[in-house]
Amino acid sequence: MLSPSWVPPGAVLLALLTPGLCGCIPLPFATPPMRATLTAGGAAGRPVPAAEPTRGVVEPVLTGRFGIYPAQVIEPWRERRFDLGVGYVFELFPDAELSNYTKHGAFIRGTWHPWQPTFEPGGNARTRVGLHAIGELLFDERDGDMGAGAALAASFDLIVDGWGDFAAADSDGAIIGSYGGEVGVGFEVSVGFRQIGGLRYFTTGIGITITLPASAGVVLVPLWALLDEDDDNDEDDDEDDDERPSVEVRSPERPSVEVRSPERPSVEVRRPEDDEEADE
Repeated sequence: MLSPSWVPPGAVLLALLTPGLCGCIPLPFATPPMRATLTAGGAAGRPVPAAEPTRGVVEPVLTGRFGIYPAQVIEPWRERRFDLGVGYVFELFPDAELSNYTKHGAFIRGTWHPWQPTFEPGGNARTRVGLHAIGELLFDERDGDMGAGAALAASFDLIVDGWGDFAAADSDGAIIGSYGGEVGVGFEVSVGFRQIGGLRYFTTGIGITITLPASAGVVLVPLWALLDEDDDNDEDDDEDDDERPSVEVRSPERPSVEVRSPERPSVEVRRPEDDEEADE
């Protein structure tokens, strides 16, 4: 395995344009700067229709948000006070009776960072407190209703800034590329309100946050690895054919049938004189 090192952009371009030179198939990839949150909490009010049986006033609910935050990749803005992101949101109920009331949609999040001290002056690692205002557009998977939601949240994250290149290789292939932005983990608490069709309810939750940088590069898959895989599949097919049990078909033997003619019973004829002689 190769250690991460500086990768000239021309190397990536060369790998993409001339796969025959290295005997590899290039697979380019790119990921945006992301922040994901997953919270568990409760929904109070009317999160499901009144006719649906429920076990309590508050129903347990899971909420996930996966957003793209472009400002994370702008190095001069790493200590920015404000941030903006958009992404995908879902809400589901762990209760099996309510599992068909899953909701999906899009969200927009505005963030203010009132406090984000670094661990050392000029360092790239810091803690960060965030206050968030979230707007949502939601779709009810069961009834097909559209609705909206809003939430307020507070978060605490440990953040590390990083920009650089990476490269790794082994017998199964190689990967080269660049990354830039923030890496972090933290937790978040939130309260919100949602109205979808005839459903109106409040939500609360607490959960984890994960921040990931943007990245781009190329994965090189050796041609010989694909050929070896095809050969292995062919060998497995041949072995399967050899291991199939042989089936011997035999015609059943016909049982022999012995036909015997029934014996005729003997008939004795007696004369009247014989009876008289017998009486004497």
